[in-house]
Amino acid sequence: MGIEALSRGASFCSFVENNSTVLKILQKNLETCALSSKVFEAKRDFKALSRAYDIVYLDPPYGGMIDGKPAYIHVLEELTQKTLIAPHAIIIIETSAKEIVSLPAVFTCIQEKTYGAAKVGFYQLAL
Repeated sequence: MGIEALSRGASFCSFVENNSTVLKILQKNLETCALSSKVFEAKRDFKALSRAYDIVYLDPPYGGMIDGKPAYIHVLEELTQKTLIAPHAIIIIETSAKEIVSLPAVFTCIQEKTYGAAKVGFYQLAL
């Protein structure tokens, strides 16, 4: 999604990928598409990020858990604690179509769409 956004005019994008093989492929694809200059960070760990984002796209492994919680919950909690989500940000979460997404009360669901085996939810911080 980030490469698509950059190719359509996004001013920058930060990528976080915990699989080092996939991260190397991502970096090569960015170079091939001449988009490396628009990438703020491409890292294995989101905890190293340092700015608030207007658009946050999460696509963890379907059913993935971290510390007994769905991976997207764990990541959202960390991003919120570090104030890496801008107050007006749109948060997009891709999950299995079968998964019931239950977010903390600080998030409001704007819309959910199902595309075959995937569900994409759009959320905002409840201000």
